[in-house]
Amino acid sequence: MKLTAAEREALERFARGATVGDIAYATGKNLSVIQRMLTDLCDLDRARAARIIDGRDTPAGPPAAAEFVEPAATHPPPEEDPLSTWEGVLQVAEAHPSVLVQRLAVRARNLLEDLLERLEAEVAERAEAERVEAARAEALAKVARLEAELAQAREEATAAGVPGRKAPRRTPDHDPRQVRAWAREHSIACPGRGVIPKAVMAAYIEEHPMTR
Repeated sequence: MKLTAAEREALERFARGATVGDIAYATGKNLSVIQRMLTDLCDLDRARAARIIDGRDTPAGPPAAAEFVEPAATHPPPEEDPLSTWEGVLQVAEAHPSVLVQRLAVRARNLLEDLLERLEAEVAERAEAERVEAARAEALAKVARLEAELAQAREEATAAGVPGRKAPRRTPDHDPRQVRAWAREHSIACPGRGVIPKAVMAAYIEEHPMTR
């Protein structure tokens, strides 16, 4: 199989260590075209690319019988396309021979850095807002819990006794018959039945303080 000029140039550059992106940039061809070309010609094997250039191997064919073939496991993985990430694009543009492209690369990098700073600031602000909201919710829950405890304490205080009202004083037990007899002896009006008047009971208790 005879190589075309484009295929030979791609193989030579690849054998010398150039990446797929470098070759695409140098030749002005599409990155996917160079990737497919090198895969078809040498399976992205730099050693095989060198052998093909030297005529010791054939494109897309098995290696020469006299040549040592490295195990497939030792083959280096395909190199990452430099244009697949923003950083790779910026690096390629910054190394471009055109001053205009270089200036655009600098401007693009500055814009990307500014964008990242803004996004990071928004993330930080959102996290701070969430923290403040969580603290506010916790404070409100604490206030509600304290109000419930205060209401319970008031209920317990009310049940223990109404403020300003004295507890009823227990009146000693007295035999109504003795009270009525005492009232007759002292000519104090007292009904023979029913409840003894408070005045009569008070006079009796005052004269008999130790009587139960």
